[in-house]
Amino acid sequence: MLTLWKFGGVTLNLNSIVLTPLDELTTFAGVRDNRDMDIGVFGVDTSTNFGEKFVNACVEVIKNTNADSYSRYKITRVITEVLQQLCYQRD
Repeated sequence: MLTLWKFGGVTLNLNSIVLTPLDELTTFAGVRDNRDMDIGVFGVDTSTNFGEKFVNACVEVIKNTNADSYSRYKITRVITEVLQQLCYQRD
């Protein structure tokens, strides 16, 4: 996440296959459903307002995570929490 925060870019799970170019996408995530987002691919363009907000929010979630929880707090969970904050209104 820190590399994406500093430089932007795309990250893929090792079992992901890209069939079309990702060049036209800026900040995006490939998810299975909107409840518990299983992230297989996501990209961040830190030169955009949303991309910068997204990575800054992810870094804040990581910084505020209790050190005892690091092993259970996967990046998918961080991204899910941030996308829900930025994109969805939760009841």
